[in-house]
Amino acid sequence: MNPDLALKHPPVVASMASQRSWLVMLLAASAGGLIAYVGLSGLINAGLANDLLSQSSNNWPLVIAGWLVAAWVAITMHELGHMTGAVSSGLLPLMLFSGPLQLELEAGRLRCSINRHRSTWGGLAVAIPRAGSPLEPRQAIWTVAGGPLSSASVALVTLIMYPYLSGLESVFLFQVGLMSLAIGVATLIPLQTGGFASDGGQLWQLLRSDARALQRLQLAAIIGRNFSGHRPRQWDLEDLQKIARESKLAVLKTSALLLAAQVIDDRPDRQAALRGFEFLAKDLHDGGLAAYPRAFRVGLTLPIAIYLAQQSRDADAAQRWMEVYTDGIEEPHERLHARAAICMARGDVAAARALALEALEKLSKSPPTGLRALASERLQAIASLEMSTIST
Repeated sequence: MNPDLALKHPPVVASMASQRSWLVMLLAASAGGLIAYVGLSGLINAGLANDLLSQSSNNWPLVIAGWLVAAWVAITMHELGHMTGAVSSGLLPLMLFSGPLQLELEAGRLRCSINRHRSTWGGLAVAIPRAGSPLEPRQAIWTVAGGPLSSASVALVTLIMYPYLSGLESVFLFQVGLMSLAIGVATLIPLQTGGFASDGGQLWQLLRSDARALQRLQLAAIIGRNFSGHRPRQWDLEDLQKIARESKLAVLKTSALLLAAQVIDDRPDRQAALRGFEFLAKDLHDGGLAAYPRAFRVGLTLPIAIYLAQQSRDADAAQRWMEVYTDGIEEPHERLHARAAICMARGDVAAARALALEALEKLSKSPPTGLRALASERLQAIASLEMSTIST
């Protein structure tokens, strides 16, 4: 399909099958739970969990809370392992997320804050190559392997220390060790589907010189820059364009095209931005939308709707893209932004301003990111329109 036509008319989605990435992640979580159950049963049978079983009923609330804290500690140590592997191989640390913890390196100083990005509570470590240097396979291998190695090390240390403690201290150490073992083994299972791959899956790809693993890490680094507040115009456009050209995995190619379009849209070249969104729309027509996990497809269609309405002033095409999906995981302000831009393109300034102000209110309650900074700028432009403004 012609890119210009593809941008004006979204693909038909009625027959598109959903990806099963969620099922693979559920299997990975189930595997971790099974490992924890088998490990706990084995330790009980071996008499190594006596302190846990002998706790009085008064201590059981602490024991239950201990499992939650132990899970967070185990996840944190796993992500610190990824970061240690990255730094030891020459990468620059950027951010680490684990549950409510957010660590960020700013101007050589470590900043600790509350993690308000709920999507990263399961753990994420982001490191980037030094300026002008590509991500090397050796660096990627150490980065990915660092997580399971750290989890295994924590499990081993707790096993060694366990006999020397007693009471609730030994119970908590036992919990941390068991959770670390479960996470370490579960993440090593080589699972792959769509855009998701476990640590084991990524290591398997890297050892086979499969470019998909490197591309995933490059995209993760750019997404990490977004979380740290870098606007799209500051992201590495060349890396994104290279992934879009070379990736053989539809989900990675589509993600790269979306991010690349957002980079160019945050720069002054309007013709280049138009081409970027045309390439993205054509890819979605050619199977990119169908290959994307169902819950996240709205994250592809709403940015196109916003661009068409606010930058191209094509309200009808924007309306069509906005209505492709009305459910899924989306930013609280994003659909309001699309509606405001459509009203602006149609000349209904009062409605556009009201919707923009409502979107800005929701945006103010979200943690800052680079994309949200761009959205805030665009929404403020709509909110500040004069009532006499006429769309062109």
